[in-house]
Amino acid sequence: MIRAYRIIRALIVAAILLGVVVPMGLYMAMSSPWAQERLRHAAEVELTRLLGTEVSVGGVYFEPFNTISIEDVSVEDDFGKKALEIKDIDARFELSYFLSTGRIAVDYAAVDGLKVHIYKATDNSPLNIAGKTLETETREEVSESYTIVHRECGYTPW
Repeated sequence: MIRAYRIIRALIVAAILLGVVVPMGLYMAMSSPWAQERLRHAAEVELTRLLGTEVSVGGVYFEPFNTISIEDVSVEDDFGKKALEIKDIDARFELSYFLSTGRIAVDYAAVDGLKVHIYKATDNSPLNIAGKTLETETREEVSESYTIVHRECGYTPW
């Protein structure tokens, strides 16, 4: 009886430690400078490919347990000037969906410090952002590493 009690106690302690140590270890690994630099570079590459223009990202930070913060984002137009600047983007993703499929589904995003620079190069030219779009002609052109699903969009003036 004592042996069964010790085995059950060891299993319970192991389960509790596993439930605490594994998430803390993942958070510490994702908070390392190496991981954050890899996340920043991956965000720049994917956004540049998606938008078809140069995108720079200042930093990407993983926050417990399902939030990603992206800071200092800037997008250039066709003339090499900044068309869009964002101070901070906080996005919450569905952790259970990510763990089951390996894909990120964002269910909330907040944009702070948005600056949009729209101009015309000449009187007869289109706006500097007129040629930019998230749509593609065929499905094959879209990278398999992301899927954009738009559910709703709201704007709240301050």
